[in-house]
Amino acid sequence: MCTNRDEEIIVKKKEWTLEYLPKGYLIKNYEVLGNVINMEFINNQGYKIRFSYRPENSITNFQTLYK
Repeated sequence: MCTNRDEEIIVKKKEWTLEYLPKGYLIKNYEVLGNVINMEFINNQGYKIRFSYRPENSITNFQTLYK
């Protein structure tokens, strides 16, 4: 007997964060813009790390920015 699970749709919203940040970085900004979540981290020298994602499609964007 075969079971067809194609009709079963499981939707689960995922919250992401960075598992590793270099020493000295703290979260500066967290914003939700529709279905896009943006996080910005900064250190005491002004260097930034930006992380954006869309939970539904697992699309991610990661940037490191310098002064």
